[in-house]
Amino acid sequence: MEALINELSDMIYHIARGFTNNQDLINELYNQGVLGVYEAYNNFDEKSKTKFSTYAYMYIYGKMYTYINSNRTIKVSKDMIGLYKLILKTKDYLAQIKCKEVSIKDISEYLNIDESLVQLTINMMSSTLSIDYEYDENMFLSFISDNKLMESGIEISDLLDSLNEDEKKIICYKYFSGYSQNEIAKIMNMSQSSVSRCEKQSIDKMRVRSTI
Repeated sequence: MEALINELSDMIYHIARGFTNNQDLINELYNQGVLGVYEAYNNFDEKSKTKFSTYAYMYIYGKMYTYINSNRTIKVSKDMIGLYKLILKTKDYLAQIKCKEVSIKDISEYLNIDESLVQLTINMMSSTLSIDYEYDENMFLSFISDNKLMESGIEISDLLDSLNEDEKKIICYKYFSGYSQNEIAKIMNMSQSSVSRCEKQSIDKMRVRSTI
């Protein structure tokens, strides 16, 4: 069994790096991947024509996905955020030219990436609430400056604390991570007009907070 795990080690690490850039978390996910190998081994039919590595792949990333999804404090990688934004834009583009509902297969074929990666990215970004808020500092500072939110010297964290969870997410998605209102609407299952109203309301709340 040890030899089999060593053989699949590179694949396990590759799958783990698709979730995160954090080395400590990669190591934790690697351990989950090893559990997936054991589970795949116990269920694999040696008479099957499928290669074991192909069979084990879904068990490995299934274990990792379950681990990530059960721990909402884990941050996803910038690569996954970027891919998710590309998937959303591709879906919109294909919907316009095809004039019909776009499938995972359509997106996969257009982007020339594996269907499982498209589905995994959508699942992760739709369910993970702790997006990696390593943001464009200049964009956010420009935003709070334009709205005169920092004249009293109040901390950014205090401004955000004045918002409810949905309002905070919308501000963070837009000004910390650079999403458009349409992209935020898809992520949060809201209409674009609702996101726009919520954004305006959030700015008003923060402006009031900055004057207290």
